[in-house]
Amino acid sequence: MNITTYPGGKNGSGTYQQIINQIPKHDLYVELFAGSAAIYKNKLPAANSLLCDIDGSVIPYLKSISSPGTIVLNCDTVQGINIFVSLLNVLHTAGTAVFCYLDPPYPFEARKSQNQLYNYEMDNSGHIALLNGMVPAIFPYAISTYDNELYSGFLGHHRKIKFNSTTRRGSAVETLYMNYPIPSELHDYRYIGNTFREREAIQRSISNTAGKINSWSSIEKNALLQQLQF
Repeated sequence: MNITTYPGGKNGSGTYQQIINQIPKHDLYVELFAGSAAIYKNKLPAANSLLCDIDGSVIPYLKSISSPGTIVLNCDTVQGINIFVSLLNVLHTAGTAVFCYLDPPYPFEARKSQNQLYNYEMDNSGHIALLNGMVPAIFPYAISTYDNELYSGFLGHHRKIKFNSTTRRGSAVETLYMNYPIPSELHDYRYIGNTFREREAIQRSISNTAGKINSWSSIEKNALLQQLQF
């Protein structure tokens, strides 16, 4: 399987980074339209993960990249959405730090081409069932799509960001809807910044600062901590 050309995959440079920069710290990561699992593969692992996809042809690949603590399911997300949401709501209420990412097929109304992209497409009734199922979720989740009236109608009250993405058919503008505010703590800080150059500069600055602080005595480090305002 060529993950770099998977339809709608988030493998492009600048795409998975933007999404990971919005993911709060979590113990359980759930991806319900896993596909090439670009987000799962590129972010730091969670203690436990669940990858789900209806397309059986991607399951061997998903199992091949799975880290310990990951379960891979060949299942219909839309048919099972109410079960998934109910279960994750219970875990969230019980204190598990849950995060769910969904990257469903783009609605036909949002595509440049009306050609079939996936082995399993979704019509509007499928998207409506998915959105109706997700809106009651109380755990943090994010949904990727292209801008369209259907999703904005259901998720207009969610936080939303847009960013440029490189696809097989050229540049596109991705939309990410989130039912939570800007995270105060990220799960993975390796990609902070909006561009490659910016990310590189930030990481260099962090590395240089950490190197200086690590050379300090314990008293100097504690003095700094006392001065910092969190």
